[in-house]
Amino acid sequence: MQDPTEADHDRFLTEATAHGQVWGLYGKNGWAVTESEDDPDRLVYPFWSERADAAAHCSGDWSHFKPKVISLDDLLERWLPGMSDDGVLVGTNWDADLSGAEWEPLELAEQLYGASGE
Repeated sequence: MQDPTEADHDRFLTEATAHGQVWGLYGKNGWAVTESEDDPDRLVYPFWSERADAAAHCSGDWSHFKPKVISLDDLLERWLPGMSDDGVLVGTNWDADLSGAEWEPLELAEQLYGASGE
């Protein structure tokens, strides 16, 4: 049986490439970000492959955020290279407890290119 985190990440790759977009959470002070579970000295920007999954996290401490779409092209061409330069990580399809896979941005880019068949 596949690990839930692995299944969520696989779904992220499949849906993000199929829809050509991902969803982050944006508020008046910028994008939602949190500390890495694996490396507390690094920040993680969580993204989801479906708007509804992103919206489900707009409560509690994150109630001031709203889902905002990012095109896959923009993610691959601007966001992930910039995130790599900044030394931050990417979270994919995190669950209700804000837990899930964390990736180096350029590693995620390779996976997305592979999933899209490019």
